[in-house]
Parts: sequence; structure tokens; C-alpha cells
Amino acid sequence: MRMLRDSILLPVRRQGDSRGAALLYVVGALLVLGALGAGIAVMSPSSTQSKLEQEAGMRAYYNAQSGLQFIYSRAASSSANNMTGTDFMNLMGNDTSKTYYLPDGGQFTYKTVFSAANSTSANYSITYLAGEVTGASSNARYTYIIFGGDKGTSSIKNYKPSSGGGSGDDTDPYKDVHIFSSKLSIGNNAFFDGSVMGKDIVVSDSSYIGGDVISSSDIDIVSHTTINGIVCANGDITTSSNSTFNGDIKSQGNISIGSSLTIVKNSIYAIGSVTIGSSVTVDGNINAGGNIQLVSPSYVYGSVYTNGNLNLGNNSTVGQSLSQSNAYVKNKTGLESASYIYGNLYSGSDISVGWGSQVSGTTCTGGAVTGDKRYINECSSYKSADLLPPTLPGECKILTAPQHASASNFPSRGTDISIQNNILSLSPGTYGNISIGWLGTLKLVSGVYHFVSLDMTGNQTKLYLDSSNGDVTIFVTKYVKLGNLFKVIMYDGSNEHTYSSIDMSSSEKLIAEKSYLETMGTITFGNENSWIGTLYAEGDINFGNKTRLLGAAVSAKGTVGPTNNVESYYVESDYAKTWVPSE
Repeated sequence: MRMLRDSILLPVRRQGDSRGAALLYVVGALLVLGALGAGIAVMSPSSTQSKLEQEAGMRAYYNAQSGLQFIYSRAASSSANNMTGTDFMNLMGNDTSKTYYLPDGGQFTYKTVFSAANSTSANYSITYLAGEVTGASSNARYTYIIFGGDKGTSSIKNYKPSSGGGSGDDTDPYKDVHIFSSKLSIGNNAFFDGSVMGKDIVVSDSSYIGGDVISSSDIDIVSHTTINGIVCANGDITTSSNSTFNGDIKSQGNISIGSSLTIVKNSIYAIGSVTIGSSVTVDGNINAGGNIQLVSPSYVYGSVYTNGNLNLGNNSTVGQSLSQSNAYVKNKTGLESASYIYGNLYSGSDISVGWGSQVSGTTCTGGAVTGDKRYINECSSYKSADLLPPTLPGECKILTAPQHASASNFPSRGTDISIQNNILSLSPGTYGNISIGWLGTLKLVSGVYHFVSLDMTGNQTKLYLDSSNGDVTIFVTKYVKLGNLFKVIMYDGSNEHTYSSIDMSSSEKLIAEKSYLETMGTITFGNENSWIGTLYAEGDINFGNKTRLLGAAVSAKGTVGPTNNVESYYVESDYAKTWVPSE
């Protein structure tokens, strides 16, 4: 189970703001709508128990989010109503779990702890927040935890909010990996609703990754990109401008966050140094084994922890005016002009203070403070125990390539067949080189096929898969080539499905579970085509421009990409669920 944060510190102060009551009304409406939406989700018909479990997990996620909005609304309402900090503590509860039941039969539970509560303010942290529902199987409880960690109870399944629906106790190690490769190149304007994993990952301009980005080496993310999950690299991480990162960023090397309105909504962890570019906002903490550099101006709303030096550029800030965040610096600290720390500064060595820089709390150092000290309140004595170390990240968990099917599935010879502008219908079995030319259609029924090669490079070719009696599984020895405007049609016994006709938000997309293709060679797409099902290649998987994939793509030793204008939704094939990691 992935934890978004351990806790969140929020202040409540007396203000003459009348917007809180309106916000509480809106959040109340959101609670009802969220529960209604989750209820509608489980009313959808489903042919599999796993689908019902995914829906239960998603309802738990919605309930947890409703709880978070409910807590925020209470904080806003208390300010609007000039509530004292003590009154707010009584309203929220102190170190006591509170549970609220929702119309969908689910609930959310939260626990808060107060660090201060008086007539003017109340600083509190959410130490536990979770949404919960009762699932469809054996009355099992499904829980999504935002704060506080795993309950550790075997009867609870923790679901991620990704479209893939991967669970925290799932035994399939590839469940949440949408794209897996030796090397990964994601092109411009790509859309993946799941997670990606590889080596030397490049995510190009204006792309969207709905899950995690995990690399065994470096990650380079270009501008205008959104990553919804964590970014984790066993090398360096470099990002460019105007991007949004909704999860933590973790690196075994250095991290450089690009400039111009990039937002990191959680925390940063690096074994090496961290550089935050101009006009970048980090909502969480920064932990670095090396130096931390905030370029002018940049903003970190959490605390900073470094085993090296800290340098705040002109007009840069740590913390924010309504909450306290501290800076813990093992070595030297540099505060350039008009930089600001809202909280305490603990520095093991010298502190250099630029003109107009301020530390709102106490400044403690094992060295000397020099420069403009007008807004510096030095402590009476330095204690090394006050200098908290950074939390450094462990290595990213990288999967090995799945085991290929046995060699007997990949023939060296067979009957060669070539057609164009016609239909070729085959029964399950072993064949040679299959070539489908212009306007040709290859029709396969449920069963297992073994081809030496599969060439469908003729323009507007079609692959018709009849899965009405079970899965269609294809093994290819040499290579797979797909031409421009190639299309897969899947027949489930009553309806025909193409990529463009499938509702990606419904159980209809699970048709992709019935299709699997594995090759010991490469897979090459043309332009403006589609595939339904899981692809596994020993070598490269080359996507053409505007490729549409409903399934997953895995390369054992090659590169997946480039993927300009690719649109892809994650569904794991039944056959792929049998994979186990290589020894």
C-alpha cells in the first residue's frame, strides 16, 4: 500500500472570512455525490468477481477522499465562524478516532493530534485517515488509507486508485506495470493510465502517466508533463518546466526539478543533492543526503533536511505563513536576499544571511551567523540533538523480465500463407510465415497459435479475434509487423469490440484480458493503428504515431518507444497473470 504522507500539519486561526460555511456546504454536497458515484459504480453489471473487488476498492478510495475534504471544510468553517483553537479541538477530537458513515454503506475514519490549542490557534496533524466499504466476497472489508500506514490485518485489502486497480496484497508482481522494458522512451503527447518501468526513462513533452514512473537508472522528464504516482529512480532524476507531480519523488542519485510553475504535491527524497528551479513549488518535505539548492525564487511548504549545505536563493521560502516548517542543515546555510524560513533553522555550521532575509522562529548553529541579522533570533545554545537527519530513500524495486514460454511454443518452420484483400481464417495450431497484405483480414478463434512470423504491414489490415470460447494466445518466433491503420476486432460471442468502440471507463474494456501475443523477436507498429491485449517481446516494441493500446506492453531486452501521441489504457491479459519473476 502506497502512503501519500505520514501526516499533514494544518493551522486554524481566527479570521473574519465568511467563505467557510459555504465551503462546508459544498463539501457536504461532494460527500453525497462521491458516495452516489461509488454506488453507481457497483451497480454496473460485471462478469467477474475481481471486477466487483476493484469497484469495492475504488469506493473505499472515494470514501477516504470524502473524509479528507470533510476535515478541510471543518478547518475552513472554524476560521469563518471565528472559532477558538480550543473549540476546534473539541470539534475535531484529540488523539481519538472518529468515524462517519456514508449513504453508500461505507465510512471514513480519522484521528487527529493537536500540538497547540488556545484562544487564537490550533495546530493539528491528521495521523490516520481511511475510507472503508464492505466488499462483495465473504463480507471482506476494503480499505484505502491516505494517512497512517497499513493496519496490518489480513482481512483488509488495500487498493490503489489507479485505473489498473492493483491491490496492495496482490501476488502478481506485474499487476501494476503498464509498460515494462529494458529502456523506455515515451514521446510527446502520450497518455498512459497505468505505471511504467524501465531503464533510462525519457518522458517527452505534454505527456500524462496515471501511475508510477520507476527506473533502474536515470529518469528525464520534459515539460508540461503530469505524473500521478511516484517517480523513483536508482539514478538521477531531471525534470523540466510546467509539470505536475502528484506523488513522491525518490532518487538514489541527484534530483533537479525544472523551473516555470512546476509543482511537486508531495515530498522529495534523494541520496544525492536536490536542486529546485525558479518558480517551482514543493508542497511536502525535501530530504537530501547531499546539498539542497532553492533557485530564486522557489517555494517549499514543508521542512527541509540535508546532510550537506542549504542555499536559499533570492525570495525563496521554506514553510508558509500559516504553518511552521523547519530547516535542518548538517553543514553550512546560505540565505540570499529576501529569503524566508517560516519556522526554526538548525545548522551544524556557519549561516550567511543576505539582506532582508528572515527566520520566523529560532536560529541555532554550531558555527557563526554573519550578514543581515535584523530578523534572526539566535538561540542561547546549540544542541546537535536538535539537528534531525534526512529520511533517505531505499532503492526502487525493479522487476526482472517475465519468463518466456517454453521453446516448444516458437516454431522454426511451418506452412507459409500469404493473402491480400481477402480473409484468412485459421484454427489453433502451428504455422510458418503469415503475411496479410492490403485490406486483408486474419481471423483467429479461441485457442493457441504458433507462427514463425506475423507480417500484417498491408494498409488497413485487420486481426479478428473470436474469444467467445476462451482466450486467444499467439506465439511468434521471429517478428510481428503491423501496418498503417491496422485494427484489432474482438468478438465476445455477442458483440464486436474495437479500440474506438470500447468504453474505457466500464468493464467492457476487460475484453483485453482475452488477448495475448508473445514473440522472441520485435514488434513494429505502423501509424494510426490499435492493439487490444498484452504484448511481450524479447526485443524492441516500436509504436507508430497515434497508436492506441488497450492492454500492456513488455520488452525483456529492448526499448519500448518512441510513443508520440500514443493513448493507452491498462488491462492485464489472463495469460500474463501467470507470469512469475525470473530466477
